[in-house]
Amino acid sequence: MEQFLEIGFTFKGIPYEDNPDGKLYLLYDGNREKAESDILTLNKYMDIAQERCSSIGPNRIEPSKFSYARKTNELNNFIFFKVKPYTPTGKPSKYPLVLYFNQEMLPMGDANNDQVFGEIQYLKNSSIGAVKIIQWYKGSLKIITLAQKNNELVVSSIEASEKGERIRLYKQ
Repeated sequence: MEQFLEIGFTFKGIPYEDNPDGKLYLLYDGNREKAESDILTLNKYMDIAQERCSSIGPNRIEPSKFSYARKTNELNNFIFFKVKPYTPTGKPSKYPLVLYFNQEMLPMGDANNDQVFGEIQYLKNSSIGAVKIIQWYKGSLKIITLAQKNNELVVSSIEASEKGERIRLYKQ
């Protein structure tokens, strides 16, 4: 599955890395504009989440902090796609393309290490089907989940993680 032209992405001729869960593709010029646009669209949903839950921090996704190059073996320090057309049982995947995004990270414990990262899951029909936005702000972790409802992407839940436990703050 090298092409997702209906979604606005193509992977033909782009080097990839095999992963047990699918193929990993770095973000190259041809895919960068659409990917950045989709990622930056999430800021409006973070604003909506903040209206529903006042403990959502003010930090948002900033393109100047995007990292496009893999710097370590970790999968959490750059923007990449995962193409996974089939489930582990061989059935067609509901979300055959996932865009993982992150911003450059500061060392843990740094007081300015406010982060926003997550994943965008695309449906076969080219629309965004689900999103998970993870926000660190002043040492507090929030998880904002978006889902399609009546063919519209909405904030479906907001959770906090404290001492390893998830606490539901909002559910649509």
